[in-house]
Amino acid sequence: MLNSDNLTLDDNHVYGIEGVPIPGVSEILQAAGISDFSAIPADRLEASRQFGTAVHKACQLSDLGTLDVEILDDNLRPYLQGWETFRQEYGISCEAIEQKLYHPLYRFAGTIDRIAHWRIDDSLLIIDIKSGADNPAIAIQLAAYELLVKENTQTKEKIKRLAVMLNDTGTYKIKEYNDKNDTNIFLSALSIYNFKRRKNGNKH
Repeated sequence: MLNSDNLTLDDNHVYGIEGVPIPGVSEILQAAGISDFSAIPADRLEASRQFGTAVHKACQLSDLGTLDVEILDDNLRPYLQGWETFRQEYGISCEAIEQKLYHPLYRFAGTIDRIAHWRIDDSLLIIDIKSGADNPAIAIQLAAYELLVKENTQTKEKIKRLAVMLNDTGTYKIKEYNDKNDTNIFLSALSIYNFKRRKNGNKH
């Protein structure tokens, strides 16, 4: 379905195409001030990042059928339960898991948690899994992912952008984002990012 063979992602979460750095969605949103974590202490932010990564990995292994639940950290279990409950109740069929994609025209990249269909109306779903608090940047993040999916699939299907909010009670909450202006906001953020890079003498 999708091809990202030329796209790399290193340990510092920097994307690249044939050795050329490519900005990621999160980097772009931070540069434009849409995502702002400056008020959060660095140690707390890092702990949250690591926990979120662990939640994503548990959900990924569960979807792939390779999760060893016997060694799963107890703190992760309710978040995984929420994801598995969502997956079962909505009958989603994953087309891609943790899919890296690149947009050759706009020159940005991102990793989409899930591209899927569901039994309700067979829409194409772009899903972001969240283990933290809701924030306005999620809508813009998913709009960027929609651009990536459309560019790489040329799909004519109806697309829905969803965040699945997981929590420590083992339940979940779905939030759909359908404001068409979200795409314009992301492209504006990308323009700001590129302006700052040019201003600093970086042409990539």
